[in-house]
Amino acid sequence: TRNSELKKKKKNGKKEDTTALKELVELARRPKNQLQPQGVIVAVFESKHSAVNIGYILPFEADYQETDMHALFRPVDQRTTLAVLHIAEVISALGLPSSGPERLSRLRDALSHKLCSVMLLPWQARNRKPYARFLRVIGEAGDVEAETKALLEQNHVDDIEFGPEITASLPTHDYTISEHEIAVRRDLRYLRIFTIDPVTARDMDDALSCVPLDDGNFEVGVHIADVSHFLLPGTPLDKLAAERSTSVYLVQRVIRMLPAILSEDLCSINPGVDRLAFSVMWKLSPTGKVLSEWFGKTVIHSCSKMNYEVAQCIIDGKVKDDWSGCPADYVKPALGPFGAVTIPDLVKDVLNMNTIALRLREARFENGAMALNSTRLWFKLDEEGLPVSVHAYEIKDSNRLVEELMLLANLRVAHRICSVFPTTSLLRLHPAPLERGVTQLAEFCERHGFGVIDSGSSKALGASIAAAQAAAQATGLAKEVVEHFAIKPMQLARYFCSGTLPQEQWRHYALNFDAYTHFTSPIRRYPDLIVHRLLQCCCTIPDGQPAAAVAETAALLKQAELERVCEHCNDRKLASRRAQEASGKVFLCCLLQRHAETVPGVVVHLAAKYMGVLLLQYGFEVKIFYEDLPLNFLKYEDGAEVSKKQDEQEQRKRQKEKQDPRVVLWWPRSPGDHLHNVIEKCRKQLEFYFADVNLVRDKFLQSVPLCGNCKSW
Repeated sequence: TRNSELKKKKKNGKKEDTTALKELVELARRPKNQLQPQGVIVAVFESKHSAVNIGYILPFEADYQETDMHALFRPVDQRTTLAVLHIAEVISALGLPSSGPERLSRLRDALSHKLCSVMLLPWQARNRKPYARFLRVIGEAGDVEAETKALLEQNHVDDIEFGPEITASLPTHDYTISEHEIAVRRDLRYLRIFTIDPVTARDMDDALSCVPLDDGNFEVGVHIADVSHFLLPGTPLDKLAAERSTSVYLVQRVIRMLPAILSEDLCSINPGVDRLAFSVMWKLSPTGKVLSEWFGKTVIHSCSKMNYEVAQCIIDGKVKDDWSGCPADYVKPALGPFGAVTIPDLVKDVLNMNTIALRLREARFENGAMALNSTRLWFKLDEEGLPVSVHAYEIKDSNRLVEELMLLANLRVAHRICSVFPTTSLLRLHPAPLERGVTQLAEFCERHGFGVIDSGSSKALGASIAAAQAAAQATGLAKEVVEHFAIKPMQLARYFCSGTLPQEQWRHYALNFDAYTHFTSPIRRYPDLIVHRLLQCCCTIPDGQPAAAVAETAALLKQAELERVCEHCNDRKLASRRAQEASGKVFLCCLLQRHAETVPGVVVHLAAKYMGVLLLQYGFEVKIFYEDLPLNFLKYEDGAEVSKKQDEQEQRKRQKEKQDPRVVLWWPRSPGDHLHNVIEKCRKQLEFYFADVNLVRDKFLQSVPLCGNCKSW
């Protein structure tokens, strides 16, 4: 972009300072043995980070003078620098007395162990640290609710209740489907349709059906809640849903994208009631081959709210004529079945769908798909909402059954909307893994004798990772360690507008699909709602009418606007993921604080001051600092044995010896470049090596002669 701008300006006869560009080229030509790659920022096109930060105000002395009325703010996010606060502003924001001998001690007590919210101000070049404006005290550090509020604010998750101005246009709870609406849809209420979800789910947005045909094939249906019927484009609720973009699932609650009247009632496919749906119906062979398909709006009636545990009991052969073979905790009244459906009917449908799902999964992996699943923690809470136990959530065949049919629906819908709207379809791609990370994975596996990692294709990579996991288990090392290294180079999938990328870049790497989208969860994902609107236009285009005219009538998003929506949805999905992970860690810390336990870990990383340890039971890496370990003595590679105290002295000595040459690198390169100017320019770099820049000046400038012109160093 920079080169193109320079060329344009040269054509116009205008001159421009190309210093930054020359610096960038110079750094790019550094020797190949340079350990740390470097670069120069030449432009900032868009600022996405937020100025709001969550953290703690560090303790300060209560006898500050008037000229020292500042405090330091330490963010929870360690990637963010310390910031400076004006104590007077904090006192005013908290409503404390602004004068008197006790004002600072009262302020110190009010902020002790408190999570606070501040807004970073523009960082002035003359300041060593940025200034910030105090916003509010969130709550006591370590308190579950305060920590939850903090992580929501940190990730900008809107948890404000939906106001009446937003929900005014929605139907009430006694809404019934009109006869006219039924007449313009395909009536599927005669089919055995049921949901399979987590036992605690309250927003069921997908249901399944499976009917054996006389020719040995199956009619399989995926039925998705028709949210687009209630949520029209451009309405206040549609704008708010687009802004939220996704539901956020915390350990103890859900921050929903849509109001409860939609997400838990009118759109949720609850058993025993009629619901509006958008269905995908296939004629499938027993091996899962699609023989024919149909897309369209329907009316359905669910006969059972099944959960994954009950479905797994059916697959395992524990259910025949009643639910007695299932754990009592999972047999709920909503399980039913309702109407004339019997339990043997449901058993037959689940088993048929599981057989098809196994064939679909087998074919998908043969075609090059790969799967890497990170550990998900599942907490059991008491009546007060505090954790009493935790375990890793296990993915079983019942989960895979639903997954395979949802993947097939998303794949087929992607092909359908792209065939009609090739430049304005909302799709989802997954880039190939980062080359550097794959190289590190290959080196790790080779170093430990786990085989060779082949990254030529997703199929080859998946197969070699599986082989490495098996080899790791054979040597007594948990396969999760290999999976931990394999997940690191994987990039995040993202939404995009089909017209912004060439078709060869649409591919979803992990699934190995040439085109993919999200269609199956419109209650909790806004992109799915856009896809529903696209698919509805595809299904209703009259013969001979151009697709562009229908898109205009249906108020579909144009390419530029759709790309902006995709970017926003990507940002919100990442923020949602971070909030969910942070929520899990908050509850895990709360649980371990009440019930500490010893768990196995594997050292996966060694640094100068800490080691990275993978906790196998919880699936994430923690840092353990050497200084916190109860060491009595340690050995160096040369065999020398020293005590911990002696080691600290030795480390300081070695650190000092290593730092001196680093400072010499900043020696002036030309007579006009005075040494004191160089030190001022490199103040921040020098801080990493010396606590005080004066130490550097005193140590290195004693032998430097004064400048003949300005009589300075």
